Amino acid sequence: MSILDRILLVLLSIGSALAAIAIGVYVLGYGMGANGWFSLATLYPADIYIIVAAVLLLLLAIRFLFYKTLHTTQEYLELSGQHGIIRISYETIEQLANRTGKSIRGVQEFETRVRQTGDGVALFTRVKALPDTELQTLSEQIQLAVKEYVERIAGVHVANVGVNVVHIAGQGVKGAKAWVE
Repeated sequence: MSILDRILLVLLSIGSALAAIAIGVYVLGYGMGANGWFSLATLYPADIYIIVAAVLLLLLAIRFLFYKTLHTTQEYLELSGQHGIIRISYETIEQLANRTGKSIRGVQEFETRVRQTGDGVALFTRVKALPDTELQTLSEQIQLAVKEYVERIAGVHVANVGVNVVHIAGQGVKGAKAWVE
């Protein structure tokens, strides 16, 4: 996604949130009787439904508008060193795990995602294995090698390594025949 696409997406999301806020304020005013004085005695059940719907729309729009500022995602791990704080990015940990995973015999493609846990990180891998590879053995080798390498190089505790074998690499099946009855 290019930078222009990202800017347009941000502008569109801000514009739609502001439009939803404007609609919510208008509907709230309509439900409360903007033409006259607001009185609980003159409220009909339909007015109450309109007011509740408008308040919900306003709350959702405001939450959407300020979502990114309220939820900052941490893209690194902080470790304490002798002379201060050490930050290691998730991308660095992914690169270490990917380098190790791709070097294991039987792996064609390897991709890692990092999630922080209470006592370290959890690594989730997607593997495309070569044909005629014992998947159980391959998965155990991946778990052991990736865990040891990331812990040794990055100094980060790896709580677990999940392996998801998503595909078996294959050669083209040109001579395959379809079943005919």
